[in-house]
This record gives sequence, structure tokens and C-alpha cells, in this order.
Amino acid sequence: MSSPWTTIYTVPVASALSVGSVSVSPKASSQLFESVVTKIVVCNRSSTIQTWWLLRLTSGVVGSSAFYLVRFKNLPVGVTDVASYNLALSSGDKLEVQALTPFASLVPIDVDVTVFGMEMVSGSGPSG
Repeated sequence: MSSPWTTIYTVPVASALSVGSVSVSPKASSQLFESVVTKIVVCNRSSTIQTWWLLRLTSGVVGSSAFYLVRFKNLPVGVTDVASYNLALSSGDKLEVQALTPFASLVPIDVDVTVFGMEMVSGSGPSG
């Protein structure tokens, strides 16, 4: 994983706002993608201590919509950290992570991140 920020998950955005045709089948008016993130696992595989951050971006926009879920969390050598959440995300939301070696910018970063959860697809319809 490289610095500064790496997107580890993006909630899918609907590829179309309507599906089907009125003449062949009823038309579904929209699709909504949502996700629930239950766990994020971060493993330090490097030979030095790592510090990591986790950031949520609403609809992928940096600024007032961003907030930190984890800040300045130290992760010793060979240790795995499991963060448990029931984090609801909407279509287009992103999770980004940053891992740094404190006080030594030339040390290679070797951190693995895994996200667990569930994606849900819903829609309303049919409509004419």
C-alpha cells in the first residue's frame, strides 16, 4: 500500500436509472446501491511500526463530507488490527486508508487491508 491515501472500497453507483421498456415489460424506475461495512482488517507486514488512518468520503467528495473513523492508530510489527463497525454507506461513498512509517519516510510500507460487509441493490418499480 502506498501513501498518502488509497481507496479501499467504493459503493457502486447505478449504471442506469431505468431498466426495461414500457412496451416489452414494466419499467423499473431506479436502482439504489447501499453497503454495510462490518469489519476492516489491517495487517502490518513490514519490519517497522506503522501508523494508519481510515477516512470515509460521502459520495467520494473530499471536504466537509469527509470524516475519520480511525486516526493515528499505531500498528506494531506483525500485528493485525480488526476494527468492527456497522457502517452504512450510500451509493458513491468511499473508504480510504493511509499508512505511514512514523519518523522515517524512506522505510517501505507493507500493510494489507481487507474490508468485510454486504452490498445491497434495491429499486422501485414498475412504473409506466
